[in-house]
This record gives sequence, C-alpha cells and structure tokens, in this order.
Amino acid sequence: MSKSIQVAGIDGCKNGWVAVSLSTKGAIIVQEQTFSTFMEHLHGADAILIDMPIGLARNKEEAAHRPEKLARKFIPGKGASIFNAPSEQAAFCTTYGDANAMNHHILGKGLSKQSYHICSKIREVDTYVKRHPSHAKILMESHPEVCFAHLHPDKEPILENKKSPIGQEKRLMLLKSYAPEVVSMVEQTLASSSELRKITDDVIDAACLAIVAKYGIEEGFQTIPETPHENSHGMPMQMVYPH
Repeated sequence: MSKSIQVAGIDGCKNGWVAVSLSTKGAIIVQEQTFSTFMEHLHGADAILIDMPIGLARNKEEAAHRPEKLARKFIPGKGASIFNAPSEQAAFCTTYGDANAMNHHILGKGLSKQSYHICSKIREVDTYVKRHPSHAKILMESHPEVCFAHLHPDKEPILENKKSPIGQEKRLMLLKSYAPEVVSMVEQTLASSSELRKITDDVIDAACLAIVAKYGIEEGFQTIPETPHENSHGMPMQMVYPH
C-alpha cells in the first residue's frame, strides 16, 4: 500500500459502529458508539466504505434511482440481505408506525422492520454527510455481500449465513486470498477480545469493505447503478465495488 493511502470499512453493530482501518502502519479494528466520534479516528482517509444507505430519496422519482433493486441481481439467493432504504422523511421518524406511514406517503410503499431498526444509524450517517459535504466523495455506500460475490473467483455470493461458523470461515478464507495480513490481524484480535467476538460477523464485513476500499483506490471503483444519480442534497445514490 502506498505511503499516502489510508482506507477503512465500516459496519454498524449492536453497540454502535465497528471499522477495520488499513494504512502503512498496518490494520486495526476501531469501535465507537457514535458515528461522528468514530469518523474522527478516520480523519484523512482516502476512502471509507460503509454498509449503510447514503443518499436517501425524498420522493418516488429519486427512489427509482436507489441501487438496492439492481444490487440484488448481483447476489442471487442472498437478495434478502439488502434492505430497501427508507425515504429521508421516514428515516427521521422515531417510531415504526410513524416511519411506516411516512414511507407509504412519500414512496407509496411501507418500510420493513429490518430497515426501521437501522434508521437511528442511517440518521447518524445522513446528518454527518450533510454537515460535511466534502466527505461525500470519501465516505461511500457499499454492501459486503455484493463485495464478497465480486471477490469470488466465480462471482458467486456466499450463501451461508454470515453469523454461522461455516459462513464466517468461508468469508475469511476468501478475504485471505486477497489480504492475508489483514485477515491474520482480524483473527488474532477476535481471538483475544471477547467483546469483538460477539460481533464477529460485523468485524468480517468491515474487513471486507476495507479490503475493497484498498483495491478501489488502487484500481478504481465500479458503481451500482453504472451512472449514479444524486439526491436533492447532492449525495450520490450508489453502491460501490472494485474493478
């Protein structure tokens, strides 16, 4: 990795956020409760990939350009792992009933409980990017399952559940073929931290996104869709993955 490159992959977890950060100093795992505090650790990064919607739609026209539907085609058999992003208005509702009704009103469809359960984190990210618009080109939405499928030699998704031992083993083995030193750090850290072991699947997802960020900086990113649209706040509605 070039001296000037620092990248990270971020995933939401039970107690906040977890990231794997890669630089010339090596790989580390960072955990924080709030997103804004979390981003202070990653100041100066060249690329940060996050498994969280960025660029929320405010109407049906914008929603038509969100990447979820296209992204599911990349992972046949695992499409259910990609939740529909809420409308911006629904994301800022504080009860499921209100969020579901708001999503119906704005987009003409309800909001799944899975999507609502991550709305507090979606709000954190959305608020942060609005306050730091210059970071929109650095902090990019991605999805671990799409990335695992793209990294696979046959471009196939890993169908085993990411919380299962075999699912985690398969994901780590695939990542090891690209970045053995990163996977070694992850395995050693998980072995020594009972707290991180509780969120092993989130740590593996963060490692995947960090490795993809590294390759993306070196070789360029592809996007879903190929020509992303921006929402009314100028945020691209896309998922990125490496060439």
